Amino acid sequence: MTEYLTARELAKRWKIHHRTLSNWRLTGRGPDFLKFGSWNIRYTLEAVEAYESSHFESVTVSSV
Repeated sequence: MTEYLTARELAKRWKIHHRTLSNWRLTGRGPDFLKFGSWNIRYTLEAVEAYESSHFESVTVSSV
């Protein structure tokens, strides 16, 4: 069964404001989402985790 997150749930997960996700949707950024009606936005957990994996940054320390 597919698990879904609301924009507020995702914003809480990432510790950002839910309006940031709204702005990202308007500009084509962020994870894929589903829209039911005018304001009912859902993100699949699979899409969120894929987005997180693709935007993971590792920090390397070089010896100088």
